[in-house]
Amino acid sequence: MWRTALITLHAAAGLLAFVTGCVAMFRRSWFRPYLGSLIAMVVFLAAAVAADWAAANMALRVLFAGLGVLGVYLVWLAVQAGRVVGPTDPALSSRYRQRIGFTLVALFVGFVAIAILDIGAPSWVVAVVAALTAAAGHAVVRRLRARPVPV
Repeated sequence: MWRTALITLHAAAGLLAFVTGCVAMFRRSWFRPYLGSLIAMVVFLAAAVAADWAAANMALRVLFAGLGVLGVYLVWLAVQAGRVVGPTDPALSSRYRQRIGFTLVALFVGFVAIAILDIGAPSWVVAVVAALTAAAGHAVVRRLRARPVPV
C-alpha cells in the first residue's frame, strides 16, 4: 500500500514538474514551483525505493540507484538554472533554457518509457522509442535556447 501511494505521489510530482517546467521555460516566475515539484518527485522516488529495497534483487537495486543518481542530477541542473541571473540576456537565457530543457526531456522520456513498458512492449522497443524521444526533445530545446526569458 505504501509503495503504491509513494509511486503515485512520485508520478504526480513528476507530471507537475513537467508542466511547471514547460511554463518556466517561458516565464521565469514559474521556476520555484518547477524546482519544488522536481525535488518532491525525487524525494518520493527515494521513499518508494526505500520501501522496496529489501525485496529488490541486485538488478533492481542497480536500476533504483541509477534512477536516484539521475534524479539528483536533474535537481542539481535545475538549481544551476535558478542561479542564472539576468534572464533577458540571450547568453544567460540560453544556459537557463538548456538546463531546464534537459530536465524536461528526461522527464518526458521517462513518461514515454513507462507508458510503453505498461503496454507490454519489449525492452528494445522501449530503448529505441526513448532514444528517438530524447533526440526530438533536445532538438526542440536547441531551438528555444536563444529566445530571452521574461521574468
